[in-house]
Amino acid sequence: MNWQNGNWYDIRDLIPQRYPFFLVDRILELSDDRILTKKQVTDGDYLTISGSFLIEHMAQSAAALFGYRFREKSCEHMYLAGIEDANIVHRSQAGETLFTEVVVLIAVANLAKVHCCSYVNPSMEEQDMAGYATLVLYVD
Repeated sequence: MNWQNGNWYDIRDLIPQRYPFFLVDRILELSDDRILTKKQVTDGDYLTISGSFLIEHMAQSAAALFGYRFREKSCEHMYLAGIEDANIVHRSQAGETLFTEVVVLIAVANLAKVHCCSYVNPSMEEQDMAGYATLVLYVD
């Protein structure tokens, strides 16, 4: 569980994914328009051999943000509806820790566009960037 704004949030309460497709370990910061997550990459993580690992990690981080935003409503599904401007700079490897920031660019009704940046260092400086993407989400 993660402490945020006086509340505990278990990532498992915010997204439906489970092992071996569970790619977010902790919520470090959380608000209605931003989330910062952490993932310790292991040999057992599904998709680590492909570039899609980072995109899936970003999408799950974004889904956690919208799980939090819609926590008072009954939304059963979140879909990755589009990927724009994605760039994987560094392929994640076992032993690395990813820090991912997701910021809401626009949210209208059931659609949202978010910008995600992932880093392999908690300082989150440009030289430590693993990749970035703009994602479009649909919440049902």
